[in-house]
Amino acid sequence: MMMANALSECRGEAYERLVRQEELILDVTERLTDELVQAGVTKAELARRLGRTPGFVSQLLGGGRNLTLRTISDIAVALSVRPSFELTPDRELATHTTGELVSVKKRRPKPWIVVPLTPAGVEGLHREEFLPAA
Repeated sequence: MMMANALSECRGEAYERLVRQEELILDVTERLTDELVQAGVTKAELARRLGRTPGFVSQLLGGGRNLTLRTISDIAVALSVRPSFELTPDRELATHTTGELVSVKKRRPKPWIVVPLTPAGVEGLHREEFLPAA
């Protein structure tokens, strides 16, 4: 019986990892697509800026091709934005691992602030302004 429980737990963990991977892919591709729309850039224009084919860009943004950090950075440069990364505690996952009742989390759009990477956009900014006081 213990072996069956352990096996069931492993399947649950593997499934949870897969779900999290797919959610991350969806979040990133949606965010990039939103940025394209906001910038008024077509997939064809993005492909031109990246030196890639429109099909390649469609595969990237459709989740059919793995987005590497380098590719995300290249897309950000092409759109004159800076990518950022954030890890936040997941109450749902923490509750799940303690065996308590898990509620279904509703997806809400996160607010994003886009900073252009133009000389005028970063002029006058100093690194010290963004560091916590010692």
